[in-house]
Amino acid sequence: MWSEDSFHQTYDRFYQALVMYALNYISDQAMAEDIVQDVFSQIWENKTEFTSVPSLRVYLYNAVRNHVFDLQRKQKAASKYIRLNPPVNEIDVENSYVKEEIYNQLFAAIDRLPERQREVLLLTMEKRKVKEIAELMSISINSVKTQKQRAMETLRKALNNTQWLLLLQMIQ
Repeated sequence: MWSEDSFHQTYDRFYQALVMYALNYISDQAMAEDIVQDVFSQIWENKTEFTSVPSLRVYLYNAVRNHVFDLQRKQKAASKYIRLNPPVNEIDVENSYVKEEIYNQLFAAIDRLPERQREVLLLTMEKRKVKEIAELMSISINSVKTQKQRAMETLRKALNNTQWLLLLQMIQ
């Protein structure tokens, strides 16, 4: 069982090395840091126990690598979706009234979300990092991700393609 002190010592010992390891696969420092934070969050929340330092080390490096690969798969799928569905600025929006109506419908759908989901999504649209949102809302990083995922699932069902693509552009 992890004590808070032993967890912090482990975090301090491995954090920088794991970020550097993640940077071997991706070039975004902030994303690499988020990935390492996620791995440590999961260990803490799941109360994962290890029999030795070598088994912990293997787990950490494998978990970071797997998170990077998962992220790359998701980015590839999102790129494919956007490629197959033209971005909003390429869609023929004839006048500002139509554009304004699209925004109104999008934000009306966002306003119908449960409070936490709405707050996470709006903070995401402000380009805030997952860790920052977690701190602002006093919730875990995994809770932020879960709330965002639920919000996106609800909105995907509620929005038409134009509104959905607009939302995707706003949160990237």
